[in-house]
Amino acid sequence: MTVRFRLQRQRVNHQRAAAIVLVGIMLAVSAACGGGASQTPDESKRVTLGHIPQWTSTTLANAAARAVLEEFGYEVLFEEAEIGIIYQGTAQGDIDLFVDSWIPAQQEHWDAWGDQLERLGVVYEGAVIGWVVPEYVTGFESIEDLPEHVALFDADGNGLGEVLSYGAGSGGSVVSQQVIEAYDLPYEVIDSSTTALLAEMQARLNRQEPFLSLGWRPHWMFNAWPIRFLDDPKGVWEASTVYVVARKGFSAENPELAAIFELFEVPLEEFEAMTYAYNVEERDPDEIAREWVDQHRDRIDAWIAAVRGE
Repeated sequence: MTVRFRLQRQRVNHQRAAAIVLVGIMLAVSAACGGGASQTPDESKRVTLGHIPQWTSTTLANAAARAVLEEFGYEVLFEEAEIGIIYQGTAQGDIDLFVDSWIPAQQEHWDAWGDQLERLGVVYEGAVIGWVVPEYVTGFESIEDLPEHVALFDADGNGLGEVLSYGAGSGGSVVSQQVIEAYDLPYEVIDSSTTALLAEMQARLNRQEPFLSLGWRPHWMFNAWPIRFLDDPKGVWEASTVYVVARKGFSAENPELAAIFELFEVPLEEFEAMTYAYNVEERDPDEIAREWVDQHRDRIDAWIAAVRGE
């Protein structure tokens, strides 16, 4: 079954798009004058990435991947869809690559489609979700200590500590409830939205008020705010590794792309710096990615030389 997407195809940059148009005009003129067969652009150098524009992690991973692929002469397009459709579309070949596959955070989607997918490489490790508190909240370091500090986080006075979260039914909220049950905590999850959660965290930090909140890496919050994760001795939260995935057999058919994404990596600290530039400084993701390439030119050049056997 062919998957239909709500998608927005985006050209990598206006100069490349203009060049492609110019080449097309030249080919058309050549065919008209010489009577030759019609020709089309080299589709073997065109790559489609699965895209979730509302996810910072996908936006920046895609921007970095696109900047690197341009170094190898590829044209990059986006297919926009929600996460389940992206896995399905990649498995079925409607999408070439998805560069933001969090395992185990996205395990349910891998379980559904993983037998039709392959992993090409690791973008970064240490992607983690958990509970955070401000650095000025002292005297404990672990989730298992929270029963002794209910009053500190009981803003509405109902006798239950509050865990601020970003959306009912989200993975973070679901696992937060599992944490409450695993540790038998007298706490409740307070859901809002990502925007509302971050605004509330900022407001309480400004007032130097305590809070217990969902936090995750990579995210600019760890560049901008004095916060820390609480230890999780029971291991309910699991750190994820972020992979590049493609349909089964893709690497055999596209050895250069497979070689590129075996090397492609954005270390967690570098990725978080990119999230700060994007979310806090409100810079363009393509500009951020190009700057990242320029800052790590020796690394990128080494990738190019390794892939091309130079």
